[in-house]
Amino acid sequence: MGSAFMPAPFHLPFMICSMLGLTTQYLKLGMKKGGDAQKADEHQVSFTLTTPSAPRTPRHDLGPAPKPPVHIPDEIIINVLEAACDSEDIAATRSLLRSTSLVSKDWSILSQKLLFRDVVLKDEPSYTAFQRATERSSARGCMLGDSVHHLRVTMDPNQPCHLSQHDFAHAVTLCPNLRSLSVSLYGQGDPGSDVVGLPDVGRLRRTAPAFDNITLSMLRSGPSIRSLQFTNWSDNSTTLSQLLDTYPSLKSLSINGTPPLPPSPTPGPCSFALEEFRINCQSAPSAESLAWLLHGSKSSLRRLIFDRRPTLEVFNFLVSEYCSVLEFLAIPALKSISALKSLERCSALRELRLEEVENTSAICSSLGQIEHLAVGVRDAITMRQVVSLVKKCVLADVKIALIKRARVTRTFDLDSSIRFLDSKNNKNRLGRLTHSIHIP
Repeated sequence: MGSAFMPAPFHLPFMICSMLGLTTQYLKLGMKKGGDAQKADEHQVSFTLTTPSAPRTPRHDLGPAPKPPVHIPDEIIINVLEAACDSEDIAATRSLLRSTSLVSKDWSILSQKLLFRDVVLKDEPSYTAFQRATERSSARGCMLGDSVHHLRVTMDPNQPCHLSQHDFAHAVTLCPNLRSLSVSLYGQGDPGSDVVGLPDVGRLRRTAPAFDNITLSMLRSGPSIRSLQFTNWSDNSTTLSQLLDTYPSLKSLSINGTPPLPPSPTPGPCSFALEEFRINCQSAPSAESLAWLLHGSKSSLRRLIFDRRPTLEVFNFLVSEYCSVLEFLAIPALKSISALKSLERCSALRELRLEEVENTSAICSSLGQIEHLAVGVRDAITMRQVVSLVKKCVLADVKIALIKRARVTRTFDLDSSIRFLDSKNNKNRLGRLTHSIHIP
């Protein structure tokens, strides 16, 4: 029984022929209706049975692919930033680090870590901002809190929004790696009697409360610091002993303002072993106070720094107690023959710094085993005397500072001092020196 459709192999040619026939008839019909305007070009009609491929874009030679940016190791960036920072100018250092934090993401993180290495808190707003930045609930807060090595706080109740004791203690607990702490404590003046520019002696008579138990408890729960700088502008002498009891692991101590006094009624000797002690008090401390303060440092004290000239009693006491271990001594001046004789007993002394020299011959005869000497002179004549006497001593390093109008204007080593003295018109040059170089 025959089928109505053709076999499968003939279906495709049949359909193609049918389509060609219909298209030809359609074109003929269009030419008849449209005339010459509707005449079709034979090249406008084409057929293909293949799938059209995507158009090929011309190949352009772009050269080698750009290399990814080179990653600078963090150690190198840290070294560059630390070399650019000035430890003597904190404001300039902070401005520099704020600028470098905008260089890139890597530089931003490292710059922020260096920014938070030394933190200054003077009032409540600065504490609030620091607390938010070092919140331990975030990774960034932990990183910034761990970066703090030195914390400087000022507690002055005379200022609006002043920093409270509890805020100070809480800020310390946010810095687990804290090594150095600077505390400036001011007394509160009576209402209406707080005069701007009051002399230092007047400020020392202001009252200030001692640290309460909550503050001391928070401080004890915080890090164990090794360096304490305490400036006390009040009549409260117990705050220093409270801090010393809180930090028995101190290695460096600096006291400014009110001189230290042993706690009453029965003071216990300080047990910490200091390696460095610096003092700059408005009134001279007593030998008994220093004996209480440095009781545990008889075999460890290496550096002794006086920012003000001590009394002969205090100087002779300290030299006699620590002459066998003292290696560094800085003092404004030694004018007494007795003080110079005491200096000869310091057998371990290797470095001596004097801001002013009067008896040059006595100083040089007392050098002993000293290897490094830094002295201040006020004129070229005294400098010449120092140079001529220092030549006879065996010294590894000599620094001579010119002092003009109570400030150090320029420093020389021994060779440059000789060249300076041998040059002409020294008097005219002395008036033109404007360098600001200080002897620590």
